[in-house]
Amino acid sequence: MDALHTKHSSIGADMIAVCMRAVDAFLEKARAARLTRHQHVLFRMGEVIARAETAAVMCHWAAADEHHPKRADASVLEAMSRIYARETLTIVIQQTMEWLRASDAVAASQGSDFAASLGTDILWKSYGGWLADMDHVARAVFGLAVNYATSPRGACHERGNPQACALGLFYPDCEMDAPPDRFDEDQAGYTAMIYQNASMLFNNITMCKFMVNNGGLSITDITLELEYATGMKMTTMELLKTAERGMALQRLVNVRDGITRKDDTLPPKMRQPSIVGGREGKTPLNFDKMLDDYYKLRGWDSNGIPTKETLEALDLGDYIKYLP
Repeated sequence: MDALHTKHSSIGADMIAVCMRAVDAFLEKARAARLTRHQHVLFRMGEVIARAETAAVMCHWAAADEHHPKRADASVLEAMSRIYARETLTIVIQQTMEWLRASDAVAASQGSDFAASLGTDILWKSYGGWLADMDHVARAVFGLAVNYATSPRGACHERGNPQACALGLFYPDCEMDAPPDRFDEDQAGYTAMIYQNASMLFNNITMCKFMVNNGGLSITDITLELEYATGMKMTTMELLKTAERGMALQRLVNVRDGITRKDDTLPPKMRQPSIVGGREGKTPLNFDKMLDDYYKLRGWDSNGIPTKETLEALDLGDYIKYLP
């Protein structure tokens, strides 16, 4: 990662180099303290290893000269890589400190020195520009703008991941012929919805999204795994319908707490076009139309509230009483 950063300084490889050293420190101290006897710590070790390795792969991928099929422009790929590098470094350092302290493998008096040795100063510096990178990617993928505005826990690409369409990811076994055009206003609502449904599905069955996004697993494969594990036979679209149920329920919780269309907004900067790069002059100016399309596809009214008919179609009739 250090060598990669020397050649490509704008992809976050320096952060992943620090991340890898933090993982090494975690594993060595866990070995010395025999922490693998604790299953929970063992699972956490596996998590940080997986996160570090996938972030490293993302850095190499963003640095590649050619992508087949053609993906997003270099500035978008680099911003995506930096975003994921920051998230990964944050989680790895947090998990390392949390579980080594929880197990007394690192004494309380050693906290400051140990934190510094992991690279917390670099972590702090890395946070600079994070929002700007998110803005850049959001303006580069109109569906991500809709996803940010409607995500059930606030602006979060992890609850949708529609920026993956710019990387060539789509679901051919879920009635998709090709990745949506990232700058097509007419597809933005659909793009947000289908990738949100897929993300909700992965969360529902507690599987790593990277098994599909990067690992070659298909939604059809997931239906087969579900059948083998539970005996439940479902088509891919039936499986996605369970994800739609989850989205509707989460929306109902937010509606109960006062969330409506007025809250499904974007910060002004996301509506400002870039002056350079692959998204030069492009921004989701017609955001209200994109949001209208999204609501219609979801079966929500113009104020962003699920309708009675939608809840009935999703077998959620018991929750109609919670509508305002």
